[in-house]
Amino acid sequence: ELTYTVAVNEPLQNNLPVVTLQGAGAPVLDYRVGTQYTFVHVVRSGVTNSGTYQPSVILTDVVGNTVTLTDTSDEGSVVVDAVAPTIGDLMTSRRRVSAVPGFDTYQVTFNRTDDQDLSEAELPTLRVGANIVTCTNPSDSDITCVYTVQPTDTDGGKDVLLTVTDTAGNATFAELDLFIDRRTPVLVNHAVTPSSARIGDVILITAEFDEVPSGTPQLTIGGSAALPVFTPVPATEFVYSHLVTAADATGSYTISVAVTDAVGNAATYAPAGWSFSVDAVAPTVTNVTVNRTLLSRVAGFNTLTVTATVTDDQSVAGVQLTGLGTNPVACTESPPLSGGFTCNYVVTAADSEGLKTASIVARDAAGNLTSVTNNVVLDFTAPRATTGTVTPPLVGVDGTA
Repeated sequence: ELTYTVAVNEPLQNNLPVVTLQGAGAPVLDYRVGTQYTFVHVVRSGVTNSGTYQPSVILTDVVGNTVTLTDTSDEGSVVVDAVAPTIGDLMTSRRRVSAVPGFDTYQVTFNRTDDQDLSEAELPTLRVGANIVTCTNPSDSDITCVYTVQPTDTDGGKDVLLTVTDTAGNATFAELDLFIDRRTPVLVNHAVTPSSARIGDVILITAEFDEVPSGTPQLTIGGSAALPVFTPVPATEFVYSHLVTAADATGSYTISVAVTDAVGNAATYAPAGWSFSVDAVAPTVTNVTVNRTLLSRVAGFNTLTVTATVTDDQSVAGVQLTGLGTNPVACTESPPLSGGFTCNYVVTAADSEGLKTASIVARDAAGNLTSVTNNVVLDFTAPRATTGTVTPPLVGVDGTA
């Protein structure tokens, strides 16, 4: 608001002086009712013309004496700036910050221009919530505002206001968005399958979070000295796999995962029960014997008996004889827990003759298998004579020819 006040030493005709501003496009001053000779003009962008104007005052007293006062000096001039500064090339370093060093600063860069000289203008300011920082101003074309997350800042979206003023106090504002995130990612789902693995199994570990991590979360396996190595499964979020081989160490393993979000908030999770076991040792089958390799359906020749010693680093879950008949034959351990197994198979009418592969198959608790085979022959064909010859053709009482 432009205000011009006139002081006079005697009453005036019509009780008012005539006050104007001289110059092309000069603003019009209006008398403010209730004052003693105060005239005002509200400067409006796009309405009021910027420029330098000279006040002119015409005073007429009650008996008609008139005087015109015009001050043409620089000191008496009125300068009107009706143009607010312009903000250009506005850029922000990020829209999300945290309290983690390296992610805790929010930087705004821009330039400013105006129709008047800005050398005496106040420095721009940046308000984040209730906090205000003053921007640095190496030059009008390179202005930087830096806000560092404060301990009093709370999580969530913040209203950010950039204020740029010129020498006359005209202000231009830019509203920006900023989100302060101090919360670490949360593990919302985790799994491992199978929880008990054997040779040939593919162990899959799954970790799911409530936000998108920065990069791949770091999986850590704890247990024996020879730890299995898990690799991320492509095109998954986030699944890790490991193929169990005989090179793996048998034992129990724990799982933990470290995760970091896009603004450096980090957490490590090791939920209770998130674990698995590996049995990478198959049973050992030794001292295999068979009672015969040629069998028939004739009693006394129709039973195959296979004996073996079976051991395992954990426990033997079962031993079977396969390759004869339609179903495997369960072997018995005697005495119990001795490791000595006996398998008996009795030839049936359903068996066909020929070469057979009889296998003794040992399985441990994890399902690892070891097989030892022996070839046997089933012979169901009786011998037959092809020719008969009597010698000599004639025999006497005393056996002489």
